[in-house]
Amino acid sequence: MKAAAIVGSRRCSKIGESVSKSAVESIQAVRGCTVSGLALGCDTAGHTHSIEHGVLTVGVLACGLDSVYPRENAELAKKILDAGGALVSEQPPGTSVSPQRLMARNRLIAGMSFAMIPAECPRDSRGTIAAARMCVDYDRFLLLGRPKGRYRNHPGAWLVEACAEKSDDLYRVIPSKGKKVFSPNGVAESSEDLAEMMKLAYHFSQHAI
Repeated sequence: MKAAAIVGSRRCSKIGESVSKSAVESIQAVRGCTVSGLALGCDTAGHTHSIEHGVLTVGVLACGLDSVYPRENAELAKKILDAGGALVSEQPPGTSVSPQRLMARNRLIAGMSFAMIPAECPRDSRGTIAAARMCVDYDRFLLLGRPKGRYRNHPGAWLVEACAEKSDDLYRVIPSKGKKVFSPNGVAESSEDLAEMMKLAYHFSQHAI
């Protein structure tokens, strides 16, 4: 399955919305599906943009499948299923959410995906940071996209440096399109670059280099 994760802060600004949309478009470029945690904020944006673009999306829950957390996203969960997506959990029915289970869920999100895009990550976003570190631990690609329009500064761009300690291969540079160079683990300068990086990340996830 060509699954790529979209994660991010629960305080999703216009930047997070913009990057989430670009992330979905880049995943659509490889005919993939999106994976996220059904949380408020950037997770919600990723799932919502996926449905709007006709991209299958998977919500990974930190509770049993007999309930939805947060309750505000119960309708979104229904839309995911109605659109042909899925809800998954490692927890048995009747299990409630806890901080430990929310953190453990990040391992599933990273493990199910060949790449991860943090849409927005303030420095106090512990869940997003943990997910990104797991992404690198699992040898997945960590991609960052810049928002469109006047929102050019990505407040989570520092995350690449933060995760660099976890992998010597974080800055592998791949030449593409003649003289243009992309880094599968790095920051895209445009939504088009992000789509190109996603294609490269998927290619290299299928072919060892």
